[in-house]
Amino acid sequence: MKSLFQYQHYKILLIFLLGNSSLSAQEMQVWEISILDQNQQVQATASMQCLAGGACDASSWTLLTTANFGCEYNLDFSVQFSGDLVRLLLFQETLDTNCANMRLLVGTGSGTADAPYPRANNASGEVTLGFEGGGMNSTGTARWEAKRL
Repeated sequence: MKSLFQYQHYKILLIFLLGNSSLSAQEMQVWEISILDQNQQVQATASMQCLAGGACDASSWTLLTTANFGCEYNLDFSVQFSGDLVRLLLFQETLDTNCANMRLLVGTGSGTADAPYPRANNASGEVTLGFEGGGMNSTGTARWEAKRL
């Protein structure tokens, strides 16, 4: 036979778990992050979901399209907020067979947010990307901008 204390303990645990599950859903943030071309026009946009600690997974930036370049080249990456500092990291490429001779050499980025995470609404900075193949070997820096949706 369970004591009244044990039932109260289970009740408190259940309330705690239910409370934390709703908190976790509220703490997840959805952002949109764009890479800009040299004319400060949006070249590609990705959505990202950020957890309470500021770790975000972004969908792909499509940097080359079949219509314009004969192949499709996408970059997946992660974003990490630390206070008002932002880092873009863990770049991984996905490409179709027509882009098979291209390779990402370097991918790194950093910037700042308008407030420490999770209160931030906007962020911006620079990303450096280097590619090899496809008749080009180049490394360049571009601006990026992000906003919380």
